Amino acid sequence: MYLPRSILLSALVAVVATTASARADVTLETAVLEPEAKGGAPTLQVTVIGATPGELASYSLKQADKATAAIKASKLVPFLEGPDAIGVVVVVLADGNWLANQGRSDIGDSVQAAFASLAAAGPKGSQVSVVSYAEGATVVKSAVPLADLASVKLSPGPTGPKAQRALAAGLKAGVAELDKLAGKRKVLVLIGDGVDGAGASAPSTAIRDIGKQLLDKKVMAVAMIYQIRAAEFGQPETPMKLDPVTKQQVPDEDAGAELERAWRQTLKQAIEDAKFMTSDHATELTSKAGFAVAADSLAGELADRFYLQFPGYDKVAKAGLSWDGKAHPLVLRVDGNDLATVEATLEPKWSAGGGGSPIWLFIVIPVALIGIGAAVVMGMKKKPAAAGATPAGANAPGAPGVGAPGAPGGAPGAPGGPGAPGAPGGAPGKPMKTQFINLAGDDVFPIVGWLVFLNGPQKFKTHKLGSGVTKIGTGKESDIVIDDGYMSTSHAIVLTTPDGFTLQDNSSRNGTFVNNQRVSKHELMDSDVVTFGQTQLKFKATI
Repeated sequence: MYLPRSILLSALVAVVATTASARADVTLETAVLEPEAKGGAPTLQVTVIGATPGELASYSLKQADKATAAIKASKLVPFLEGPDAIGVVVVVLADGNWLANQGRSDIGDSVQAAFASLAAAGPKGSQVSVVSYAEGATVVKSAVPLADLASVKLSPGPTGPKAQRALAAGLKAGVAELDKLAGKRKVLVLIGDGVDGAGASAPSTAIRDIGKQLLDKKVMAVAMIYQIRAAEFGQPETPMKLDPVTKQQVPDEDAGAELERAWRQTLKQAIEDAKFMTSDHATELTSKAGFAVAADSLAGELADRFYLQFPGYDKVAKAGLSWDGKAHPLVLRVDGNDLATVEATLEPKWSAGGGGSPIWLFIVIPVALIGIGAAVVMGMKKKPAAAGATPAGANAPGAPGVGAPGAPGGAPGAPGGPGAPGAPGGAPGKPMKTQFINLAGDDVFPIVGWLVFLNGPQKFKTHKLGSGVTKIGTGKESDIVIDDGYMSTSHAIVLTTPDGFTLQDNSSRNGTFVNNQRVSKHELMDSDVVTFGQTQLKFKATI
C-alpha cells in the first residue's frame, strides 16, 4: 500500500561525500514516492543538499552493487516547489528609540523590507511567528503562513530617556513559539541591537543558555545586529570637573575615555553573545539598509537544496533499482561524474514482473521441482516391458543388453544372445544423480560486498571489496586507510573468494572485533559490525 505522492514513505540514511566536481560537501537524502500508475515501480526522490541545480538531463543514478545502466532523472524540483516546509520565528526589537529612532532615521521601513524577503524564503506549508520585545515580550503573530510575514506591521513602543530592551524575555518567547511551528527545518531570526537591558561587559548567561537550547533543538539561529550610538542606548556623556586653575567646570577627558571604553565593551559583548547564541551566525550591520541584504542572504542559505526524481524502473532501458526491501549504495552522477553516494533502503518490494512481491515464483518453482522429482522417481522405478509386448526397435525377448559387441550381456554367446544394434539396455544402469536447475539464470554470482563507515571522519563512506585481498590499516599501502590511533599499520585483511568474505586479523596490537567479539578469523555475514580501534564499519553484501 502506497501513501499519497506528497507523503514520504521512508526517510533514509544520508551520506556526505566531498568531490572535486562539487567543490563542497554535498548531502543526499532519499524518499520513496507513490508510483504514477497502479502496479508501477515506485519513484525514488533524492534531495541534493549543498549543490546548485543543473540541467535535468545531466543527472543519473547508479546502483553501485548492481551491474546495470544508470537511471536518468525524470524531474527536477526546486526548493521553493519542494516538500521541505520551514518554520521561522522572528524576534524583533520594538523599542521606540530604536525602531523609530526618534525621527532621525526610521529603521522600521528597513525591517519591513527584511520581512518581505523572508516571507518568500520557504515553500508552501511554511509558517512564521513574530515576537516583539521592548519593556517585555509580545507575540505579534503565532504560527501563520510564512507569506503573511510580508504584511506584518510593527508598532513601535514608547520612546524614553533609556531604551527598553528585554532581549532575553523576547528570545524565551521565541523559543516557545518554535514548538508550535510545522516544517522540517526551523529558524530563529533576531533583529535588534543585541543588548539585553542595559547590557554588561561580562558574557550573558541567559542569552548563552538560550543558544544551547537552540542547538539542542537543531534550530538554525541568525542575528541581524544594528547598534545606535546615542545616549538613550547607553552612550556616556563626558563628565565635568573643576579646573584647579580657572576654578571653572571643564570636561573630564580621562573619566570620559574610561566610560567610553566600558560602553564600547558592553556593545562588543552583546555582539559576542549573539555570535555564541547563533553559532557564529550573527551579522553586525553598518547601516539600516543591511537588514534587507541580510534577509536575502538568509533566504539563499535556506534554499540550499533541490530534488531529483528517478523512476524505480526504466521501461525503455529495461533497467531499474533492486526493490527488495534491503539497503543498497546509490551513486548520484552529474554529466557522468560521481557527485555523492547514499545508502538507501529500497522498499516497498517490487519487481518488473508485475509489481509487488513476485508471489508467482513461490508457486511455479515448487510445482516445477515436484514435477521434476516425480519424473526422476518414475524413471528409476520403470521395469522392462513384458514378453510379447516389446515395442518396435527393442531387444528380442530374453535378450538384455545394448547389443554392442563385447558389451556386458550383449556379446555373442552370452545368455539371451546378442541384442539388436541400437536397442536400449534392459539391465539397470547407475543410479541417476539429482541435479539442481538454476531457474534464476546464471547471474547469481559474483557476490558483491562493501564496508560502510559508521563513525569517524569517513562516516558513511563506502568501500567496495574487490576480488582477492583487501588490506586494511593505517599504512599508505592499505586499500582501506583508517586514521585511528588504536590501529596497526597493517591491521587486517578481507579475503574475497567464491565462497564469500573472510576477515582476518594481522596480529594487530589492539585486535579486530566483529559484533563486539574479538576475532582472529571470521566469515563475514551481511550487517556484521566490524570494529578496528575506535572505528566501526558495517559489512553489507548482496548476491
